[in-house]
Amino acid sequence: MATAADEMETFAAKAVLRNSIKIALKQLNSQDRNTQSLEVTKKLLAHPKYLTSKAVAVFLSMKDEIDTEGIVRNIFDSGKHCYIPRLV
Repeated sequence: MATAADEMETFAAKAVLRNSIKIALKQLNSQDRNTQSLEVTKKLLAHPKYLTSKAVAVFLSMKDEIDTEGIVRNIFDSGKHCYIPRLV
C-alpha cells in the first residue's frame, strides 16, 4: 500500500514529466509535429484494442500538441462512441 509520501512523490514526478513533454512539444516545428501526428494516428488506428473498441475517450488537441483530428474523425467514421472531456 502506497503511503502519502509515495503518492506525493509520484504526483511531483508526473508534474515534472508533463512539463518536460510540454516544453519538447513547443520546440517541434510544424512539419515535425505533422509527421509525428500522422505516426501516432496510424499506430493508434492499427492497435487491436482500438480496433475492437466501441467507445473511445480522446482529447481535442491544442496548437502545440500532437494533432488528434484524424483520430476523432476515425472514431466518428467507424461508428464508435466518442467521449471528449469538457473543461468547466
